[in-house]
Amino acid sequence: AVARCSFVLPAPIMCLYDGLLPRALSIFELPSLRSGQRGIVIGMGGGCDVLGALAFAQAWEARSPGATVLFANCVSPRPMPSHEQLAPHLWRCPPNVVPLAAGDGCYGSTRLEQSLPRGAEGSPFLLVVPEDGKGPSSVEEVTRANTGAITSSLARLRVDAILAVDLGGASAMTGESSE
Repeated sequence: AVARCSFVLPAPIMCLYDGLLPRALSIFELPSLRSGQRGIVIGMGGGCDVLGALAFAQAWEARSPGATVLFANCVSPRPMPSHEQLAPHLWRCPPNVVPLAAGDGCYGSTRLEQSLPRGAEGSPFLLVVPEDGKGPSSVEEVTRANTGAITSSLARLRVDAILAVDLGGASAMTGESSE
């Protein structure tokens, strides 16, 4: 039953897409950036999505000579006293990398972002998404607030291209967000 597969794994898995999708998935290729253009990779779900953003930013930059590729993570509002505020919803991590240590409490902090190697222009940036949708605001109000926060931050960074990543960690681990 592996005839429909474009990607075969060792037994017992056999085929990653056998019967799950109506067609084989195409191979993803990063968009091309020309010299002088600016791109950003954003971890959209917060948390460990910044790790995917870093990896994609490094790959995108390697295939785009002369381009600037930034990386960022979306986070909820939180205290960031040692970070540099660039716009109302845009922050940059402190320049010094702080390695993670056993027992570090990372949830609700920026410890993951602070532990990463710095990228172009001091990446990672933090895009503060002001609304979590758990309050009395309507879906339209939450969407308007969050869209405004992200678009104004991206305008400040002057990017030409955006790649958004979400590694799906919450769904893979528990099937839902930890909140």
